[in-house]
Amino acid sequence: MLWTLGLMLLCPMISFGQDSLGQETFQIHPDFDPFIIDARSYKNQDKMIKALEALKNAASWAEENENTKAAIITDHMFAQVYLEMRKPEQARPYFDKSYQLLDNMEEFPYGEALNHLLEAQLFLEGGFVQNALQLVDLAKNSNNDRNLLNRATLLEGIILRRLSKTDSSITRFNA
Repeated sequence: MLWTLGLMLLCPMISFGQDSLGQETFQIHPDFDPFIIDARSYKNQDKMIKALEALKNAASWAEENENTKAAIITDHMFAQVYLEMRKPEQARPYFDKSYQLLDNMEEFPYGEALNHLLEAQLFLEGGFVQNALQLVDLAKNSNNDRNLLNRATLLEGIILRRLSKTDSSITRFNA
């Protein structure tokens, strides 16, 4: 149950805004955004195969247009979908690829913070709870996006609960 709650709140790690009509919009490129919106929608409906298909289209667009930010966002979402499918071994290559892309970029703090959260989730899955906690702290300190900070706080609560720090965990869940 706690696993599912954590993933439901952690996996939509893509920053969306709203246009003048209140519709969700993504902020990479108008041709790229629909792929991510579709993938997110399918993921939220538990249609993971369709989400992966939409992400393959997003990855193709990112490669054809040589858009590194789009590639990083796509890789993050691939990893998130596989984590939600409880397949961390399939999430790992996308996580690693996004790290490589980030190393070659000038600066993308939001992408770096997302990577820290994904790595924390992978460490948590592997039982490396203290490492996961350190990565959550690093994510919280590397970007001030409100949604990202909320997700980091939730993951921190899950980690603290696993460490039997119930009071601290409850504080994070109520934040």
